[in-house]
Amino acid sequence: MKDAYHVNFIFAGYDEGVGPSVYLMDYLASCVKVPFAIHGYGSYFGLSICDKYYKKDMNETEARFLLGKIIAEIQKRFLVNLPAFHVRIISREGIRELPIIHAKPASNLTAQSGGEQQMDM
Repeated sequence: MKDAYHVNFIFAGYDEGVGPSVYLMDYLASCVKVPFAIHGYGSYFGLSICDKYYKKDMNETEARFLLGKIIAEIQKRFLVNLPAFHVRIISREGIRELPIIHAKPASNLTAQSGGEQQMDM
């Protein structure tokens, strides 16, 4: 028999009359409603970007732009090369998966005006 796994969960959904909700449950079963959630080793970089740029009523275009900032920061600062990102969008229409986002290696990221990084999205 294997030992128990320690896992963290992100729960997200959409309820009529309430709207979208995101919950984060840690490995100790503490559950809290959050405005955004990221987990994994690269989450420390992504959460700092969300703290600065997240807005409550973002549309999908703005959210995808924010995602690009997060991926660029992870590619720039994280020691491990993460070549692909899987993203799902949850809305009142249901759940849909975006095409896999293939990030450019950090050495190939090109600086744009304002210090932004260019990504293939």
